[in-house]
Amino acid sequence: IVEWLVDLGIEPSRRQAREDINNGAISMNGEKVTDVNTDITVKNSFDGRFIIIRKGKKNYSLIKLNKQNSIME
Repeated sequence: IVEWLVDLGIEPSRRQAREDINNGAISMNGEKVTDVNTDITVKNSFDGRFIIIRKGKKNYSLIKLNKQNSIME
């Protein structure tokens, strides 16, 4: 998830992404992400297509997965 957060522009760096995950600032579909090695997969998605990432209280990002289960943005 760390690389995805940086690639999507949610986090400015991998270090900051790891720090925010460890501090409980990142949620995926309403559940806190507590492991920096968490993968984003179809299992984590709504309807097999959408994932909502939240940073803090006000910053939300909607990720749309394509048929190959990779990010479309």
